[in-house]
Amino acid sequence: MKSDNVITVIVPVFNVAGYLDDCLRSVVAQTYTNLEILVVDDGSFDGSDALCDRWARSDPRITVIHQRNRGLSAARNIGLDHASGEFVLFVDPDDVVERVYAEKLHRAVTALGTPCAACGYGTETDGGSEVNYLTR
Repeated sequence: MKSDNVITVIVPVFNVAGYLDDCLRSVVAQTYTNLEILVVDDGSFDGSDALCDRWARSDPRITVIHQRNRGLSAARNIGLDHASGEFVLFVDPDDVVERVYAEKLHRAVTALGTPCAACGYGTETDGGSEVNYLTR
């Protein structure tokens, strides 16, 4: 059963211990707080599995699903199988999302009555940053 206005955020995880804290910190800090956060550990062996569990203990919106390594698509699909939100966002574990990420996408979908929304993304490097757009 889908929960009205809940956004399920699915984060597939495989050996990303060096990035995971920044990613999950950005997800839990969203201005849109009606979130279900599903972290799918896809058989990590670098300590990412323990980080996932630590995050779940620190925020009740986070649920961790541990599975043997089956790949990115399988991890996302397991997340979809467990999602109870009306909307779904995928966030890669090496991404950091802006605080208004979920809010802006939710506002776009509900205001326009569309089934999905897309957004741009930025790339940070030592030499500066660059903004790229998926759609215009």
